Amino acid sequence: MAFRVNLDFSAMKSRTVWFCALANLCNVFAVTFIVLYLTFGQYLTAELCIYITSTFLVGAVFVVLMLRKSQLSKNRLETFLGPVREGLIAHRGAALESPENTLLALREAKKNGASSVEFDLEMTSDGVAVLLHDDTVDRTTDGMGEIKNMTFEEVRKLNAAANFGPKSNNNFEQIPTVEEAVLLCKDLDLNIFFDVKNYSKEMLNFLEGLFQKYPHLYNSGIVCSFYPQVIYQLRRCDDQILTGLTTEPNFIQSKCKGSSVFGSLLITVLDYCLAWSFYSWLWFLVGNSAVLLKHTTVSRDVVQFWRERDVAVVTWTVNTQEGKDHFTELQVPVITDAIKRSK
Repeated sequence: MAFRVNLDFSAMKSRTVWFCALANLCNVFAVTFIVLYLTFGQYLTAELCIYITSTFLVGAVFVVLMLRKSQLSKNRLETFLGPVREGLIAHRGAALESPENTLLALREAKKNGASSVEFDLEMTSDGVAVLLHDDTVDRTTDGMGEIKNMTFEEVRKLNAAANFGPKSNNNFEQIPTVEEAVLLCKDLDLNIFFDVKNYSKEMLNFLEGLFQKYPHLYNSGIVCSFYPQVIYQLRRCDDQILTGLTTEPNFIQSKCKGSSVFGSLLITVLDYCLAWSFYSWLWFLVGNSAVLLKHTTVSRDVVQFWRERDVAVVTWTVNTQEGKDHFTELQVPVITDAIKRSK
């Protein structure tokens, strides 16, 4: 059983950022009071429920204000976005045109006119960060198994081009390390969207060290993730790293399938809370510079909503020329699997 979560931005278009914040606080107050009164009304008076709700709300606002990470300057963001807007962003190196997340894909993306690349980060069992989208190597290579259970030496023997194109092409591409990809992108003058799939202290330490080792990344790289804790903890480690929060409708539902009506309803409620938090206060808490939104959720109103907050909108994954033209008109950078085919 599936439920859908949608947010309407048409009413937000003319509101100021502070008015939206006040409206959100009022909504939280009202919902919290209603839930509290309906649950404990036989034990608590309405006045006491109002007092408890007010105390909770003031405490929550105080915590957010104390823990928030400040947004980087708009100049920093524009320094990064300038080259990005000159072309398309190759999703996993343009996965329809080359074996995804390989050095070959990065080279081909540049040759075909990409201005930037997006690739995914995973970690081997012995702590080497590599380019891989899935938890396992099954889909993209000639091997099987979870990447977290494989050593780098084992991963290096796999063919990342094994399942791309005709089986007779005999191409062999190794799974590259993140450092190899960074150095190649520097040589090719490509900006990078690092997509972090899982939260771990090991990955955070790696990213922090990566930016310190290659300081050009502060202006040519951005770290993105569906998981807010990744972005928040990374900015606690190094608040000069550009970051972006990624989301899509019903994200929790896509990861956790409810086995009953109650389970599906609970997941829907959690999805709504996540969506509301994403647009209400998460961006403020983590201080992210960009949001990466599924193309079906991006409209002119949504773009304006985020621009009022000095947050850039990037959309994924757009593979039709009509879609690319539409978002180019909105001045929204496009992540695509197909660079060459858009010409």
